[in-house]
Amino acid sequence: MFATRLSLLLSMMIHVNEEKSFDMFAKYLHFLRTKHGDLARFWMMYIDMVETLLGLIRADREGDWMLHLACVRRVIPWCFAMNKVNYARYLPVYYAQMTQLHETCPELYRHFNQGYFSVQLRPGNPFARIAVDQTTEETVNKDTQTAGGTRGLVFDKGLCHDTI
Repeated sequence: MFATRLSLLLSMMIHVNEEKSFDMFAKYLHFLRTKHGDLARFWMMYIDMVETLLGLIRADREGDWMLHLACVRRVIPWCFAMNKVNYARYLPVYYAQMTQLHETCPELYRHFNQGYFSVQLRPGNPFARIAVDQTTEETVNKDTQTAGGTRGLVFDKGLCHDTI
């Protein structure tokens, strides 16, 4: 009985300490972002961008559709800030369409939620998924880099057979 109460009390103390630690850390991050000067603000922006990039890579590797959308949402303001016109124009449209996918195309939404928005090239490694466009770059486009370019493909019977 005493051990159970002690264990419960200890877990409550740990929980309270974790909450205090997280709260203190959040306040410190806010301080760095707002009141600690331009250099700290610069590094915090850099850390935010790197975290977003790592989140996008993780979303592709794990096939996590919700993480992918969350990271895309975080990228949108950077596209405007960095004056990347095409990304600033089309990424919000992409995000809006993908967040409505559960209503507009439920079957595709289920498919993406199962991780099929990225490609698994090596079945033995579950963290080896990559984005579809990267897959195209590494497979089809690599095969077209022959001495004759894409015209050279027509004359390479083995490659034509593999492609068709």
